[in-house]
Amino acid sequence: MPPGVPPVQALPSGPAGPAGPSGPGARPAAGSAPSFAQELSQALAGVNQMQLQAQQAAQSLLDGSAGDVAQVVIASAKASLALQLAATVRNEALAAYQDVMRTPL
Repeated sequence: MPPGVPPVQALPSGPAGPAGPSGPGARPAAGSAPSFAQELSQALAGVNQMQLQAQQAAQSLLDGSAGDVAQVVIASAKASLALQLAATVRNEALAAYQDVMRTPL
């Protein structure tokens, strides 16, 4: 990861309500689909994991312990594409939110 960029951390779970626990750490009931927050949290954790793997691969290349330069380039490209996708999804979600907020009542 670039210096000064903190890793993505899991969101805290919400308190248990009448319908049970909620939040990204909560497990969906049997037969139900995961919530949007859970899916988003898992996707961001995956992006973070790819960034960490690319950082470790680059470090091993600098140390001389990397066996194949191509694997380092592939890990870096995967991390870059995942981050670009996450940024695009964020931008589209923000644009949709702004469209909704501009809608007159």
